[in-house]
Amino acid sequence: MPTTPQAGSSAETKALRRPPLRLNASDLRRLEAIALNSLLRNPRVAGPLLEEIDRAKVASGPATVGLGSRVQFVDALSGRPQVVRVVEAPQTGADDEVGILSPLGVALIGLAAGQSILARDHLGSERLLTVLHVAPPPTAAG
Repeated sequence: MPTTPQAGSSAETKALRRPPLRLNASDLRRLEAIALNSLLRNPRVAGPLLEEIDRAKVASGPATVGLGSRVQFVDALSGRPQVVRVVEAPQTGADDEVGILSPLGVALIGLAAGQSILARDHLGSERLLTVLHVAPPPTAAG
């Protein structure tokens, strides 16, 4: 069971707020364009997305959350696994899609399975999220 931020040291809490992130070069460029285009309309989310992009390392390797990825994660508060697909703009009625410009989308981007992040939700409360599995986006051929 994940520990709550209050139970850990300030160094642990800081590490949970800013875990290492990895993005592929293509996602990095797309995310920068999305964030910059949204900066005037939605600065509360576009700004944090730009901060996450800025601190991400461009690298390949184990699957990390990018645009189109299907992510299984657990919110420590509910304890229930959830599966979402990170998209640029969710389609109406698509309960399993989360927009990259949402607080959840910003929190998940760049994480790999096993990583946790302490993220703010849309109400300003902190949530401990742990990524369980990342499936890359389907390819054009698949």
